[in-house]
Amino acid sequence: MKSVTEIWNLYEKGREHHRRIDLYGATEKAHRYLLGDQWATGEEYPVLNIIAPTVKNKVATVAQGQVGITYNPIGTAERRAAQEQVCRRLSDFAAARWESFKLDSLCWQAVRDAAVAGDSYLYFYDADGRAEVLDNTNVYLGDEQCRDIQRQPYILIAERRRVDEVRAIGRRHGVSDKALGEITPDDSVGELLTEQAKAEMGGDKCTCLLYLYKDEAGYVHTVRSTKAVIYQPDTALCGKDAQGRILGGLTRYPMVSLVWQAVKGSARGRGEVAGMIPNQDELNRTMARRAQAVKNFAYPKLVYDRDRVEDVEALTQVGAQVAVDNLSGTSVSDLITYLSPAPIGTAAERLTSELLGLTRELAGSGDAAVGSIDPEKASGAAILAVRDLAQLPLNEQIAAYRQFVEDIAALWLEMWCVYHPAGLMLTHLDGTEEMLDAAALQDLRVAIRIDISSESPYSRYAAAQGLDALFNGGHLTLEEYVSLLDSHSALPKGRLEQILQARNSIQGSGASNFLEASPSGEAAEE
Repeated sequence: MKSVTEIWNLYEKGREHHRRIDLYGATEKAHRYLLGDQWATGEEYPVLNIIAPTVKNKVATVAQGQVGITYNPIGTAERRAAQEQVCRRLSDFAAARWESFKLDSLCWQAVRDAAVAGDSYLYFYDADGRAEVLDNTNVYLGDEQCRDIQRQPYILIAERRRVDEVRAIGRRHGVSDKALGEITPDDSVGELLTEQAKAEMGGDKCTCLLYLYKDEAGYVHTVRSTKAVIYQPDTALCGKDAQGRILGGLTRYPMVSLVWQAVKGSARGRGEVAGMIPNQDELNRTMARRAQAVKNFAYPKLVYDRDRVEDVEALTQVGAQVAVDNLSGTSVSDLITYLSPAPIGTAAERLTSELLGLTRELAGSGDAAVGSIDPEKASGAAILAVRDLAQLPLNEQIAAYRQFVEDIAALWLEMWCVYHPAGLMLTHLDGTEEMLDAAALQDLRVAIRIDISSESPYSRYAAAQGLDALFNGGHLTLEEYVSLLDSHSALPKGRLEQILQARNSIQGSGASNFLEASPSGEAAEE
């Protein structure tokens, strides 16, 4: 078991590593540039932010798909047949958990942080599987060269917590009042990501460390401490039976990581922003120079004889009378005139356009990639083909995101087995509940499949075009056409179904034959 001093020394070692690779400064700068805060001085200069749309486009490409977790049994045919129903119920439960815990939003945030800073982390803080996104600057790995987070010798998570909250946790774990008195507000964290976080230093918060490690048997333990006090002693993450006896434990750290672009020999990644900053700076400086040149030379300037023009302010007033001294024998143009604007070269404008276009293209966020295509001039299938081709460079990130979700699914399954030794209460999307037998859960052996749909406005547009072609070609009836419409299609599917039902009810009552019974008989003859 580590002492409080040993844990703090590991934290200082991690901080030194982060300073050495400039993780604090680079991450803070990347987030600033994403938001458009791109000038070091306090003056306001033009900002043509090409970083934000590039990052947003790539994050949307990776994270926009609908996630589906599927547990599949493995083993012999008899074993798979026996566990298939259990796996189906667990898959439904995972979908309900995903929706209930807002994992779509959390995963979107994790993908965004990884795209900006290079890597991000999702920490699961309770037995039910709720999670929060951690800043990469607050995560300190035992082996900064190992990308597999489950092989880390230890993980440290730094956080700022209220002193009264920390003392309450320590009191619940039997920490003495004397030790609790040593938990005081501090400003020991020298590197915080945001200005708001820096502003609250020294308030009623203190720096807390969550120390995670695995024992010799491979089970995960946690210790919580400040600089001076361990306020939550060494605790194994394990389940207990009705008598309070420990049953097994977690063998996986309760967190998952997402690396945007792998860096050789490092557990950290590289984001999209760092490589675009030099071009972004040059683009902003060029825009600033152009703006200054326009202000200095592109407008006519008033020139006057200050010794003979008496009312200078009147020169800029509409309809004002201008008094001059001794105009006899002198033209007004000799006293008051304008300097013509100087011509401004187009080289700066061409440089701006070239920087903007090439940077977007090299970053993989040109018009085709972001979908800047007129749908009136191209079919949905053609747009999808161009877009998919442009998104090929993101296949690595999409694969990393799939692995990220698969790690979540594997961790959830282990948490359900460990923390629910008496059986797991399953809650499904429709609100129904059922108990899953503990023996069936413990005996389960599964393979995990992650399904991420690629549905987008253009894919729905392509599907609608294909459906319209089948209907117009006479290959579908109106009933079949309406049944194949998506619930979110442009056509009101519900109202069309109501119309079809009304028609069927009229035909069933015989009212549709009123034309044949009309006095003229014209309709019947037709």
